[in-house]
Parts: sequence; C-alpha cells; structure tokens
Amino acid sequence: MNHPKETAVQEMEQKTKEVNQKIDILQAKLEKLPRKYNEEGKALVSDLKAKKARFEKRLESFKDATSKSSGDLRAGAELAFDELKMALNSAKERFNNA
Repeated sequence: MNHPKETAVQEMEQKTKEVNQKIDILQAKLEKLPRKYNEEGKALVSDLKAKKARFEKRLESFKDATSKSSGDLRAGAELAFDELKMALNSAKERFNNA
C-alpha cells in the first residue's frame, strides 16, 4: 500500500511526463508555423522549460523531505505545476489560432 507522500510523488511524476509530451507537441507545431511566430514561439518554449525545471526542482525537494516539511514542499511543488500548466495552456491558445 502506498503512503500519501508516495502517491503524491507518483502523481506528480506522471504530470511531468504529460507536460513533457505537451511541450514537445507544441514545439513541433511551432516549427511548422510561419517565420513571424518563430521568435515568440522559441521564447514561450524556453519559458515553459524554465517553469518545468522549477517544478521538477520542487518535486525533488518534496521527495527528499521529512514528514514535517513535506506538506509545505508539496504545496510548493503543486503551485509550481499550476503555474506551468497555466503557461502551457496560454501558449497552446496563443498558437492554436496562428
């Protein structure tokens, strides 16, 4: 039986995989768009990758946390993921109409 922390870590790792796939799909789509979107697209992908790295860093901190500090670190990781998810959705909306 998984402990709540282990379950949360597994869920967050699954989210990381899904986000990686979505970023790859977005990046592939951006490469097919006209040149005028190239720089903006590259900047967005770079920003998404930075947010993903921030989330992964917080996830690692959560994994290594003691039970006393794990609640705060989990909240920090979830906040970083929400920020990443919003940025990804914004980027997808921006370039779906391009």
